Amino acid sequence: MKFSVLSQPSCKVILRLVAGLLLLTGLIGFALYTGSGKAVRPQNDVKVFIPGGFAWQHNFKAAILGDTELFPLLKVAVPPKARMAGLLSPYGDGFDRDLLERFAHDYGFSLQFTEVVSFDHACALLSQGKVDLAAGFTAPADYADEAQVNNLSLGPAYQKVSPVLLSVGKTRSNESELMVIDPELTEVVQNSTAALKKKPLSDDVSDLVTYLEQGQTGYALIDNAYLSMLRPLFNDVKTSVRSLSGSISHHWIWRNDNTLPALSLAAFWKDKTTDRYLEDLHEKYRAFLPSRPSKSRTMALIKGLELELEQYHNAINDAAREFNIDPLLLTAVMYQESEFKHTTGQTGQGLMQLTESTAVSLGVDAYEPSSNIRGGAKYLRSIFDSLPKELAYWDKWFLTLAGYNQGPGTLNSAMRIAERNNEELSWRAVKEAYLYMENHPGEANRSRVRGKQVVNYVQNIRYYYYVLNGLVILDRPEAQHLTPLLAGVGAMQPLGM
Repeated sequence: MKFSVLSQPSCKVILRLVAGLLLLTGLIGFALYTGSGKAVRPQNDVKVFIPGGFAWQHNFKAAILGDTELFPLLKVAVPPKARMAGLLSPYGDGFDRDLLERFAHDYGFSLQFTEVVSFDHACALLSQGKVDLAAGFTAPADYADEAQVNNLSLGPAYQKVSPVLLSVGKTRSNESELMVIDPELTEVVQNSTAALKKKPLSDDVSDLVTYLEQGQTGYALIDNAYLSMLRPLFNDVKTSVRSLSGSISHHWIWRNDNTLPALSLAAFWKDKTTDRYLEDLHEKYRAFLPSRPSKSRTMALIKGLELELEQYHNAINDAAREFNIDPLLLTAVMYQESEFKHTTGQTGQGLMQLTESTAVSLGVDAYEPSSNIRGGAKYLRSIFDSLPKELAYWDKWFLTLAGYNQGPGTLNSAMRIAERNNEELSWRAVKEAYLYMENHPGEANRSRVRGKQVVNYVQNIRYYYYVLNGLVILDRPEAQHLTPLLAGVGAMQPLGM
């Protein structure tokens, strides 16, 4: 029998090919294991980003090297009104910006933004190839046919808004000008606003805040989503008696071709996880804002700042600095717990409503105000640090608040139920689990879970924190009672550390 013997160079070539295939298989397996893309931190503390899906298939070099500078650039046209959420919300850069960041993360793109004043301008830039995507715009109801003619793809409607007319000062329809934020809104309600002068005062939402601050006389046409953000901070904002009807929807628009951006954008909107992420964003930016805002609720908070908070400034700053918590967030928790009053409640003691057993475990005196505040901050930080590191920053804090209210054990049960439903862990998913447990007592290690109570508790604190931040950002007179706390923010470590 004859045996064929490979030459030494041939053996080396085959061995290298086998080694290369094994390495490639391992990398592909790891990428698939990480799902739609995760940031992993190896022992040398160098952050490596491994995107999934289209990012792996079309951008494997960036995936292997973990270098985001190698990601293709996605040029995005956005409206100036996108600033509103970033201007007023402490929870991030806004609904649309977060959605774009999620797409870039999952599909391996870097983003470049260009602000344009109108939907038509954004579409023109798309047709000219100057941008790859128009995001955050409201498209006309009949635009789908026109988009097809212009070889553009109109993504699904991911947010529907209704027009609202604000009345500022003593307005008279035959004299007042109309401030327009979104030109598409004027098309929807043009018959209802025919008596108003058509010259818009501004196209920028940030100017609307100035307009309301200065108390100018006139009308402002905005949508109900922005109204819900403004009302907690402008108690005197009034909606006009004019009845407006109709609605418009937010869409992404991109060129209908076979380029990597177009293929990735189409895949993103077909992915079922995008729908869940949209729900998470609604929870993050909108769900805590009341549909029927109460002027008395905001005024009660402001009165507490004026009459009670000053005596606790030093204690709040000391605790916030020691446990690396935003002092305004700590203030919001304190107001929810005790309205800044050091009294005995139904279930706890003092400003942070600590039970005696919790105070003992934390090594603090629940009956001494400064020690009580320190104990509350320590307890919050201990819950926060116990949660999974991969959780988004604010989701982690919302879960921390839930754990503070009804205990880490019940929180862990809610998290297990959310994960059992194959959910990406978020406050929205865990909130639903709390509500589920209220009707299914056997799911937790206790006879009764007050799901609605814990949800309302977290949403209340989020609302108070939103108002406190808004007072500071807008430099409202009431913010003077919070100024001594702001020095503590600069001393904090990077968020989430």
